[in-house]
Amino acid sequence: MTACRARHNILTLKFFSFIDALYPMSILAVVWFYQVTGSYTTAAMMFAIQTISQALLEIPTGVLSDKYSRILNLRLSAFLWFISYFFTALSGSVSSYGTAILIFASVIGGLAGWIRG
Repeated sequence: MTACRARHNILTLKFFSFIDALYPMSILAVVWFYQVTGSYTTAAMMFAIQTISQALLEIPTGVLSDKYSRILNLRLSAFLWFISYFFTALSGSVSSYGTAILIFASVIGGLAGWIRG
């Protein structure tokens, strides 16, 4: 029973990693960021902010997995990605603060990427 469960967990982790690395939303995200900000440069800057915030927060994430559990880290990361996507969608309806909300969503996305490790 244990070997079957371990095999299932490994396949689930591989699937999660594949979907995470694929990042299917990135193609549409640039178009969405352009509609909100009005500039492709600012749209590309949102990806840069996410990457920089993830790099600034970078510490060995194995410490988090050891102190807490890996599944808790993955759940927290998924929740933060949801919050990031929520604020990204919200930025289109709030025209005066759209760019600021996108920056906040990018920072939250960077935090989620850091936690996922």
